[in-house]
Amino acid sequence: MSTLHFRCSFDLTSKTPERSMETLLKTVRKWISKRPNPDPGDDFWKAWFFQGGQWRSQTHAGIRVLTRNCTGDRTRQNPACWAAEYEHPCDEFPGCRFWRVHIGVEQFDLNQFHLNFQTLYDMRSGYLGPEPADPLPSPPGLITTLLRSSYWRCTAGPEELSGSARILRVGDGDLFKDLAAHTERTCPVVLVSQTYRDKGYAINPTELARLLAGTAIVFQSESSEVDTELEYLLGRRFSCWNGMLRIYMPGLNFDRQGDERRHRFILKNEIDSWGHAATIENVVRCIARRSTRPKGVLTPLDVEAVGRQRRLAQLREEQDSTSRDEWIQVLEKDNETLAKDKAQLEAEADHLEECMEELSDRLRRVEHENDSLKANLRQSVTPNSSRLDAVLENLTELPKTLPETVRLIEAIHAERIVFTEKAIKSAGESKFDDVHRAWKILWAMATTLYDLHFQRNSKDIPRTFRDETGIELAMTERKLTKQDNRKMAQRRDTFMGQEIDITPHVKFDASTTRAYYCPFRQNDTCRIVVGHIGHFDTAGSAKRH
Repeated sequence: MSTLHFRCSFDLTSKTPERSMETLLKTVRKWISKRPNPDPGDDFWKAWFFQGGQWRSQTHAGIRVLTRNCTGDRTRQNPACWAAEYEHPCDEFPGCRFWRVHIGVEQFDLNQFHLNFQTLYDMRSGYLGPEPADPLPSPPGLITTLLRSSYWRCTAGPEELSGSARILRVGDGDLFKDLAAHTERTCPVVLVSQTYRDKGYAINPTELARLLAGTAIVFQSESSEVDTELEYLLGRRFSCWNGMLRIYMPGLNFDRQGDERRHRFILKNEIDSWGHAATIENVVRCIARRSTRPKGVLTPLDVEAVGRQRRLAQLREEQDSTSRDEWIQVLEKDNETLAKDKAQLEAEADHLEECMEELSDRLRRVEHENDSLKANLRQSVTPNSSRLDAVLENLTELPKTLPETVRLIEAIHAERIVFTEKAIKSAGESKFDDVHRAWKILWAMATTLYDLHFQRNSKDIPRTFRDETGIELAMTERKLTKQDNRKMAQRRDTFMGQEIDITPHVKFDASTTRAYYCPFRQNDTCRIVVGHIGHFDTAGSAKRH
């Protein structure tokens, strides 16, 4: 059975409608001619290519081109159709592998077209021996030629396609949201976010965009501020941050429960674990093979089916005794086509494969999070290794609530972070339910924030903490709040018999939840002491009430 290698589907608009169908097919023919390179007088260059026919190369064994044409009135209901099947031996392994290319074109108006393209490869019948490795999907020259052409505009719904990554800047969030949710978008949108620590990318957006030309639109975020903007606009479920890559599939619905699971993502630590090349390969295979569904004609058989359906419609209008035999022949031919389509659908089983891959992906993420958690625990520096071993031994599942998260973080990083009784009580009363984000923030406080206060002597702790983690931190309150003794009294606690100031706070979200803490130092004891998880009153909140 043939293996799908690359597939794309998009609309074309000709900027000058005169003879545009012929111009498009000549572009296709020129691309096909590069391998057999027929002489100027060869039959290859004759009218059969446009009207329908077959050609075999006399100088290159195994190269064959088949075309079919069906005229129409160039409307959405009755477009002009043309398709080609191009077969040739593999350049690398000509003795065992061959390629088959399908190109389908429909014309809806003088200058409106739709193009479907796919390449497949297969092993030659009777071949016995080791099979070559699966090649990495990449856009063929025909697709890149159309994307770069000044004659054509290529689109997949509302957005123009290209082979370059686009920079997503602060303020572009609304435009990105509109594109992601647009009902007419037909190709995936890939977002590569910037890493907070070095302001680079875990995966190369330029290389990814080149390999996905014609199949997806690739964006790269300009800064961590873009992540914050998108998290606000798209919601936490659909966000993408700190070196992560996310694929937004067509048909995105922000209001549909569980829809975020269709729009798969790869975390930065997964990219680091897989390696850059392997990650690129996985993403390209996912999109170029399985994320595009052609609409309309793709193969010469599709064009023949369109012709039969139109002939059937004509016979129904002209039905008489002389047309019965032709009716029977056309219907028998349709039955044969339907049987072939059924066999192909059963063989491919695309939908089932997608479902299995999604379940596998979800399982992989859970296993990876569990492995990462245990690896982080083992790497934590603590003088009490027996205590850490006990924590690991009893770690049978990840925390599900904020209080469980607090207890586990304190058990892991007992030498770095502690929670006072008030903090533990407030965590139990908090309505904050995003355990994934709570874990991320409290872990960052026990690691990055601890280092900034006690080991790195950072001059601008809030800025450095935000750049490295993407999390907002404030070291003080506004002037009016500090002048209110009652409000500032809330920001007092005790630790090791001393009164401490817990004014500094790390922001869990935009308005409702903070972790108020004190960077406590006494002799050899250095701790991040968390005194409250929630939100203390400020002068601003008092005015709003």
